[in-house]
Formats: sequence, structure tokens, C-alpha cells
Amino acid sequence: MVPGRFELFELEPMTHAFDHRYRPMNLSSSQPDWTWDSDESREACEPYAHLLDEPDDAHRVHVFAEPSSSGRWQVIVTTPDEVGAFSIISGLLAVHRFDIVRGEAYTVRREVSGSETIGQRLRRGKFRSGPFATPPNRQSKECRVFDILEVSVHRPMSSTLWDAFRDELEELFQEKREHGLCRVGELLMGRLFLKQKEQMQRRFDPLRTIRIDVDNQTFEELTVVNVFGNDEPAFLYELLIGLALLNFNVERACIRTVDAEVRDTLWINDPRGQKIESLEQLSQLRFGTALIKQFAEALPRSPDPALALRQFVELTGDLFSRADWRSDLHTLHSDRVLATLADVLGMSRFLWQDFLRMQHERLFPLIRDTSALDHAKSIPRLRAEVSSQLRGSDDPAWKIEEFNKFKDREIFRIDLRHITDRIKFKRFANELSDLAEVAVTKACELALIPLKKRYGVPMLRGNRPCPWTVCALGKLGGREMGFASDIELLFVFEDHGMTSGPESISNTEFFERLTNEFLRIFRTARDGIFEIDLRLRPFGRGGHQACTLKIFREYFSSSGPSEQFERLALVKLRAITGEGSIRRDVEQARDEFVYGAEPIDYDNIRQLRYMQMRQLVPDGMYSAKHSPGSLVDVEYYVQSQQIEVGRRDHSVRLPSTRLGIRSLAAVGWFDERFATKLLSTYGFLRRVIDALRVVRGHAKDLTVPPNGTREFCYLARRMKLETTGDLDDAIKRHSDFASSVWSSLR
Repeated sequence: MVPGRFELFELEPMTHAFDHRYRPMNLSSSQPDWTWDSDESREACEPYAHLLDEPDDAHRVHVFAEPSSSGRWQVIVTTPDEVGAFSIISGLLAVHRFDIVRGEAYTVRREVSGSETIGQRLRRGKFRSGPFATPPNRQSKECRVFDILEVSVHRPMSSTLWDAFRDELEELFQEKREHGLCRVGELLMGRLFLKQKEQMQRRFDPLRTIRIDVDNQTFEELTVVNVFGNDEPAFLYELLIGLALLNFNVERACIRTVDAEVRDTLWINDPRGQKIESLEQLSQLRFGTALIKQFAEALPRSPDPALALRQFVELTGDLFSRADWRSDLHTLHSDRVLATLADVLGMSRFLWQDFLRMQHERLFPLIRDTSALDHAKSIPRLRAEVSSQLRGSDDPAWKIEEFNKFKDREIFRIDLRHITDRIKFKRFANELSDLAEVAVTKACELALIPLKKRYGVPMLRGNRPCPWTVCALGKLGGREMGFASDIELLFVFEDHGMTSGPESISNTEFFERLTNEFLRIFRTARDGIFEIDLRLRPFGRGGHQACTLKIFREYFSSSGPSEQFERLALVKLRAITGEGSIRRDVEQARDEFVYGAEPIDYDNIRQLRYMQMRQLVPDGMYSAKHSPGSLVDVEYYVQSQQIEVGRRDHSVRLPSTRLGIRSLAAVGWFDERFATKLLSTYGFLRRVIDALRVVRGHAKDLTVPPNGTREFCYLARRMKLETTGDLDDAIKRHSDFASSVWSSLR
């Protein structure tokens, strides 16, 4: 250690009120160059001054602990002086359920001597760059945090256990240097709430009052923050992590709990070592820190508390950058709003990114009026609302923009209803399907306007308008959409002809232009979320995007080139919009093909399943959609049985998989016990896929993370299961059942 002088600012012991006085003094141990300012300081600190005389390693963490006569522990910690240092210490104490009864936190410094320049120290990694870097005007001093804490523990402790605590603390500081404070906050918050099960399961209580007073007059270089609130587990950590994530540095602290009330004083500055003086910083300090602290109380209900906290900090930072932040702040000071945000922000980073993309003037009204999330919107109401939103202008570009805003906002509203447990998965699927049906219809209306204006109306012989329809397939056809479900559509028009306008074109070209215009209008915010899929049409990508009824009949027939998987897929076909009386003709042609006398080629379907497993499932992984014993096995099985029975009994010709299972039970094809198990397995696998899509933001990767990983743990929470073992058992049970029903096909 290079000889030097450490400056320590002593905090006066607190009584009932805060006392902001401090005075510089010299530390002294048994070595003659250490001096003390008072007997009281010497008695408190001299036994631990040797912690500052350890080998010269600026990154070293030291912990000294000894039991006190009161049954508590006196814990002394010295760490590097970095933004968030005290939050890391208090966070790890909270994880181990050690309560800080009182404490003093100091920052000690000494001048750095020697020939090494600041640039050399930077190149050696002594100081990090970035938002939490050591500021340039402080790099001529070596700084350390010196904490003296009185701690209440809830289990027997020993020197070995305290050594392990020190090692954990050192690892967290190393993690901060490598990956930043947010990553450490995620680790601590995840451990804090995942290991304390009773906290995770408690109901979210109304917001407790926390008061933060700011004193910017007493000291020239430091801002004093006085904190009052009810003492509760992890209070200090939640407060300090809020300060640290908002980029405030705690220079000194005095921690006190009096009659179950927190009375803490913090001396802080910004990362440059300067006083907090700008209006935006002071607003963040006073209101943002309190808001983050209160939001932390809602985190036990969140599927991923660490993710929720990080994204909420981003929200508060975005909030205070706006001129109207006070009205939005009032919105967030609500237990229901914060509970809603804890649910949604801890569910997925992709939802949050979509959340930010929404216009500010629409974002906060949506979360402010949480009662609006309590009610569903019918198809007629959705149609009326989207039409009303598009009445403000005749500009086509404006209408398209407003249409997509409406669509994306309603998707998010329905997602919120599901995430916050206002509706179960079945109702969620129905509401998303209703919205998709309304959105497809409105997009077709918008696409037709410029086409009819330029080309006129498609006509048939006899001067009759050409009927056309849009049919839904897949999850929309069955009204079973989930998060990130795509929208499978099939455009069919009656026959060839020419349009009636002065610039006449063929009906084939008109409907090809209609589908192209529809695709241009119907924008997708993210891959897989309401993404339009037109591949299930005659000849796939090799055919026109809209086909005639004749082509539909010829392709989807026993003598046509269609595949067996297309026969299964057409079970879900349902006409949802169009003009004229062609819907029934399309559905009748479908019935003749799907429910005709031609036997199902099960060997062909098994070959398809084999190819799906090889091409779509990574080695050693389980895909909830394509692996053996996955969702596709259940869906193919149910559709095949609907075809077998539907030849003679029209009551099972239903596009919904759930209703198909129930109808097969109603006619005696399935017994009730088997049907119940099949419905349970189908519902479970759908919920797993939905949870995976929420996390990943798309529908492409549906592999279940391995048991024992952090992702698997959070998947269990999103599935509302008690433990990861419960999730593992459920996956195995339902997968085995799905495999058994598929293998029963002959």
C-alpha cells in the first residue's frame, strides 16, 4: 500500500431527528501515521482500521464480523467505492435475510502517488467507462467504502459463513465490473424473491407511504436525502438500488430504525462527484427513487422480478425526460397500476419494447384506467371503435397509420388482461381472435378503396359483381389465437372476369392487387404477432395469392395435388369477411374434400411428423410444438378423428380443437374421462407455448429451456406453478399422454 492520508467523514450518532453535521478526521491504527479525531471515533473504528491496510488491490472486498452482547452481529465491510456499492452490500444482506438495524457508511480516500498515470490505470482496467464509471475528477484518489453495521440474523453464523458471504460479495462486485449494475440488480432481485417464497405469494398490499426530503442547502458538494418509511424486509436495498439505477452515488449514510420506522440519511452526488442540482435530477431523486422503492413492493407477484425492476427504471427515466411528467407520475402512484406494470414488465422484454413503441399520449391512459382492463370488447364494439378512430381524415396514409395504432393498442390491452389474470387462456384466445377478425375485415375495406376507385368493381358474366371471401385457418380459424400467433388466411373469388372501371383489369389481377394492398396495410409490429400467412393456398408460394372457387375445388380434392396435412388443416377453415354469397360455396367444397370417402393417409402424416421432428427440433431439446408428445400430435390426432366421424356426423365439423374434442365426446367417440385428459393436455401445451412466445417475442423458438436454468424457473412462475419440479412433472405427464394418443393412430 502506497503511504497516504485517508479522509473519513464521521456521521454523528442520531437521536430522533436527523443531524447532518460531519467533520473530516484522520484514521489511525497502531501505526504512528494514523490519527484520531475523538475518543468516540477511535473506539468505534480503530479495531477495524487494519482492513484498510490489506494488500494493494483496489477491487478487494473485506468483511469483519463479531457477535455483540445484544445478540446481533457487528459487521464491518470495506469495498471499492463504486456507484451502487452500498446497494450491493444491502442487497446481499437482504438475500440472506440479515436485517440492518443501524449503521454508518463512510467513503474514505487517499491521494494516489507514484509514476502511473490515469491513462495507464484506465488501460489496466482500474476504472471502468460507461454510465457507472469513476469520474475523471476523482481518479487521482483511491476511494473505498467503509461500512459499520449492526445486523440482526435469523440463523446461527460462524466465521466460515461470514467468509462465504465475503466471497459472494466479491463475486457480485466483479459481476458489476464485467456486466454492469443492472445485471447485479437482476441477480440480487431474482434471489431475493425466488428464495423467499412467502414473499412471492403474498398479495400486493396498497402502497406504503415513503417520504423523501431533499436538502441542498447544508453542504456545498453533497445533496442530503432524508428517508422516512415503515421498516420492512429489503427496504434499504430497494431504496439504494433505485438510487443506483438512477445513477446517484451514495457518499455517506446513516441508517436508523426507530419504533419500526426507517429514518435514514444519505449524502449523495452524481457520477461526476457533483451535487444534484438540475430540476430533472432532483425530480428523479425525490419522486423516481420513491416510485422505484414502491414498485419493488409489487415485485413478488412478477414472473421475473429483476426484469420488471430494470424495465421500470427505464420507464421512470423516460417519464422524467418529458415536460408533462407530473401528470404521468400521478398515474403511476397507484397500487393497481404498479401491480399491472409488475405483471407485464416482468413477463417479457419484448412486451416492454412494444409498450415503449406506443405513442405516449395513448400509453399512460391505457395503464391509468385499469378498470378498462376488466371488460371484454365484443366484435360490434371493436368495429365501431376502429371506424370511429378512422373518421378524422380522408388521407389514406393517415387512415392506415391510425388503423395499425388501433390494432396494436388492442393487442396490448388484451395481452394485459391475460397477463394480469383478468381472463383465463380460453377467453384470451377468443378475444384475440375477435380482434384479428375485425382487423382483417377493416384492412380489406381500406385496401378496396383505392382499387375500386381506379379499376372499378370485379364483374362476372351477366354484369354481376364477383363475390369473394377471406377464410381464416389455423388458430384464427378455430378462434384459438395466442400470444404471437400468426394469422393464416386464404383469399377466394368466384370466377374470372374484368373490372367495371375505365382502367379495366382482370379479376385475377384485381384480387392479386387486393392481397398485396392488404399486406401493405396490415403491418406487423414484431415477427409472429398477427403476422399474415398466405401459404396455405392452392400450390402454395407457386400459386396466386387469391384463387378462384374452381381452382380451390380442383386443388383440394381427392384427385388433386393437395397433401394430407392440408386436408387436416382445412378442418379449421372458417370464412370471416368478403362480399357476396360465396362463403357457403367455399365451405361446401371444403367439406367434400375433408370429409369425403377417401381414407386418411396416416403413413403420409407420420412421415410429415418425422420430418418436422428432424428439421424443427434441436438435438436433445423438447419443443412444445413439434417434438414427440407435443401440441402437433394432439392437434393432428383430434383433426383426424373429426374427419373419421365427420363423414357421417356433421356435428363434429367444427374449426375449434377444444370444441372438436367436446363434440367427439358428445357423440360417444371419446369417453368423458379420455376427453377430459385430452382437453387438459391440449390446454397445458397451449399455455406453455404462449408463455414461451411471451418471453421470446416470436413464434419461432418453442423449445423448453432445460430444468435447472433460470429460464426454466421463470417459465414455471409464468405457468403459475409452485416449483420447477411441478413444471417438469407436468411436461412429462402431458407429453407422455400426447405421445400415446398419437401412437394409437392406425
